[in-house]
Formats: sequence, C-alpha cells, structure tokens
Amino acid sequence: MLSRTTSALLAVSVAVAAPSRAAAYCFSGACIDGGDQFCDQDATLPRGCHLIRWKTGCTGFVIQKDGGPNITPHLLDSLIGKAFSNWENVDCGGGAHPGVHVIDMGEANCNKIEYNKDAPNQNVIIVRSMAWPHPPQAGHDIALTTTTFDPTDGELLDADMELNAANFTFTTSDSSVDFDLLSVLQHETGHFIGMQHSDDPDATMRPEYPPPSMALALRNLSPDDIKGICTIYPPDPSVTPQCNPLGRHGFSPDCKAEQTEGTCAYSAGGAPSSAAAFVVLAGALLFISRKAS
Repeated sequence: MLSRTTSALLAVSVAVAAPSRAAAYCFSGACIDGGDQFCDQDATLPRGCHLIRWKTGCTGFVIQKDGGPNITPHLLDSLIGKAFSNWENVDCGGGAHPGVHVIDMGEANCNKIEYNKDAPNQNVIIVRSMAWPHPPQAGHDIALTTTTFDPTDGELLDADMELNAANFTFTTSDSSVDFDLLSVLQHETGHFIGMQHSDDPDATMRPEYPPPSMALALRNLSPDDIKGICTIYPPDPSVTPQCNPLGRHGFSPDCKAEQTEGTCAYSAGGAPSSAAAFVVLAGALLFISRKAS
C-alpha cells in the first residue's frame, strides 16, 4: 500500500490502496460507500462519488517557523512557492491554466497535524528534524502530506505537509544531489491539491524517489501530471491571485490549544458546515528502492 490513512478527532479512516492499473494520473473521490481512487479518466465520477479537491480552487499555506537543518523558513517558502506555481501555470490547452491558486500566508507557530472543526486552521509545512513521528511503511518516508476532506461532497478542508529531515538529507544543489528538496516538494504539493500517485514512471507523482542521477527530473511536471491537474481543476477565470484562501472556520497561525480570544485569527464568514464526519487521507512519497547509478 503506497498511501497511508490516519485518524483524527471525529474522523473516519479510509484505506486507499494502489490498484492494478495502466500508467496514468490518479485522483481520489469521496463515495457514499467509502473512499476510492480513480485513474486516467475525466472528472465525471460514478454516482455517489465526489471529486476530492479545494472547492473554490483557492487555498493558502504557511511555513512552520522553526525550519530544519539547512532548510530555513525563507528557503522552504521560496521552493514551496515555486512548486505550487509549477502546478498552477501548466498549459491546459490554448494557453489556459488550471483553476487552482495557492496563496502564501506567511509563517506559523503551529507544528501539529490537526484539523479543527470548531476553530481556525492553517495548512502548514513542517520540517521534522528531531524525530519522524510516523511508523515506517513500505520503506522510509521522505515526506508525508495529510489532507482532510468532507466525505459528503469531497471538499478539501485542510492539508498539512511534513518533511523527514530527521532521517534524510535534503539538498538544493543541481550538481550534488541527495534528496532534492524541490523535487520532493513538487511531489508533495501535488498531494496537497488532490493528486494521487501515478504508475507513469516519468511522472512527478510516481510513488518512488529515484536514484540521485534522475531525481532532478521530478522538478518538471510530465504530460501525465499536467493532464491530471487540468482534469481536477479545469480552467476557471474566477480563480485569480486575489481569490479568498480562507477555509470554513477561518485562519490562525497557532494550533488550536494556543488560540485565544483576541489573537490573530480570521474568518471568511458564513455558516459553519453541518457535516458530521471528516475523512483524513495522507499521501506519502516513499523511498522504495534507491540504487547508485
């Protein structure tokens, strides 16, 4: 199993396995009988299923302020911004771009993976430099993105990304490559916006990290990746850099436990959702096999 499921407060855990299929992009759907994965098709899902995506095509991210070894918050912010920009600026045909935009909302104090159904949230990118808090699965986890969505309509509600700097050395050089940070971020930002693993060996969304001599190729989206993102987010002129990135319950740079009345928290307004359950789905870039070339 190349995907991972976790559980959260008032959450339902769903196992998402990698089925036998032809090489193609994949995305997830929320179905009345549980989660499911769909590959190499348009976004018209079977009855009772909803595409898992950011509903408005607009969201934001924050960088956890502590950073990690050789990864300053400023460096991480620059590279994660580049990775999101690569997804947003692909050509879906006729010069049109995917209808998705992810806004840089600064730094965060929170270093927890959480979704608050009754308090503000943040989509946080965290460098884990002291210890990796997750059990190993099918090898060693290089990075993990955990997304929370509403199973009634597939709306993505939260996405948190963790980089395993406790067990792996991330590099940014074009010539001396170990675990290339931009390549890893390019993959994980795909999970952040709803992409799942592809069987295409040339895709950035392939599940395995390649040998160092091939790692930099993951920085560049393949035709398979481009087809996938344009399927999930077809061009939409209403999604602009001025779009509203706030979620259902607003935004705060602090974890729920540190949020107090009068702190810097924002709300987009409107009535809260009445959904009774939330599903947590994680996408991991797994180090399956790595050989010196």
